[in-house]
Amino acid sequence: MTETILIPAQKMKEVFLSILLKYQFEKERAETCAEVFTTNSVDGVYTHGVNRFAAFIKLVEKGFIFPNNEPERI
Repeated sequence: MTETILIPAQKMKEVFLSILLKYQFEKERAETCAEVFTTNSVDGVYTHGVNRFAAFIKLVEKGFIFPNNEPERI
């Protein structure tokens, strides 16, 4: 049986934020991303919350996600 680990939402958001800032996300964008990942986790949408975060960071590392680019319609 797997033990459930409970993490306060504020702590989760702080950790997400600190990691995003280390990957050169601008503060406002990092805060928005941290909020989205945290809210999804709290709402039970783990596939787009805590379970997706590591994959998201790997995509940043591989150059598929550019932390501060703005999307544009072409």
